[in-house]
Amino acid sequence: MIAPELLFLLIAVIAVIVFFVFIVLLVGGIILYAKGTAKENLKVWEELSEKLNLQMPDPEDFRLAGTYNDLEVEVKTYVKMVSMYGQTESYQFTNCTVKFPQSLNLSLKLKHPKESDSPSLLVGQTEFDSNFSATCSSQETLQKFLQSESVKNNNLLSDILQTKSYIETTSHNPALVKVKHEKTNPTFLITDDSVFIEFRTKFGNESEQVKQLLDVTTHLAKQIYTARLNLS
Repeated sequence: MIAPELLFLLIAVIAVIVFFVFIVLLVGGIILYAKGTAKENLKVWEELSEKLNLQMPDPEDFRLAGTYNDLEVEVKTYVKMVSMYGQTESYQFTNCTVKFPQSLNLSLKLKHPKESDSPSLLVGQTEFDSNFSATCSSQETLQKFLQSESVKNNNLLSDILQTKSYIETTSHNPALVKVKHEKTNPTFLITDDSVFIEFRTKFGNESEQVKQLLDVTTHLAKQIYTARLNLS
């Protein structure tokens, strides 16, 4: 007959072994599921690259590059950790960079969300000035540039604000946008060389999200470049 002390020890050892095996199986299952999900998502991106006639430089990376709407583009999706209200959560973001055919040569930088701790020029339009930080070769040049005609009966400043509003309403979680959580808000960066737009997205809907972002960003880039050509 086994002594009570030894029986208790044996039960404890068995419990530890069972718990350890459970943890190993659980972690292994999570890893296999994650790998399977990643493969499925990468397959979606491979199909998307063919559909949009873009290259996928790294078959293990969610990134497409090439020419779209006659402009050089790069679009990618990634996951980052965001801390809000003492909690850290993972969010997926998709961004698109579109290069201009040539540099604008304006020493330009328009950024949203606004960088409150950086010097910024004012253009005299309340909505723009409260949402974008702006630098340029001069305030006069910036104001003239933003008032340049980019499309018929419209100016560049209006085009930028309309694009910002459109991206905000199509971001994956509009509720976060409404309460102004900058870390999950859409990001705009317009420089002499390119237009960069990033917004929150969701895996499983890449075909719609990526094409939408490419269309919007290339369209805005063409408007900006046209405005620069019209700037005398």
